[in-house]
Amino acid sequence: VVVAKSRPNLGIAIEGGADTKQKIPRVINIAGNGAVFEAGGIRVGQLILAVDDQSLDGKSHEEAARLISSCWLSRSRPEMEFLM
Repeated sequence: VVVAKSRPNLGIAIEGGADTKQKIPRVINIAGNGAVFEAGGIRVGQLILAVDDQSLDGKSHEEAARLISSCWLSRSRPEMEFLM
């Protein structure tokens, strides 16, 4: 799922990571004013397997959240790509 960096915020909340019961991070909330909502294609409950070709497998919750944030803040690409 491609998400354009067209809004001030990404607009998702996640739970899970290798250090939790939910081993693969999943979407628990989508904000109506965020880029994920605008893009469509991502739903609450979906697992996030990779972001911008970087796997979330084996990453702790904090590592996964930092990777997603880092990809969002990076200006090297005008969009992010999620593998769900």
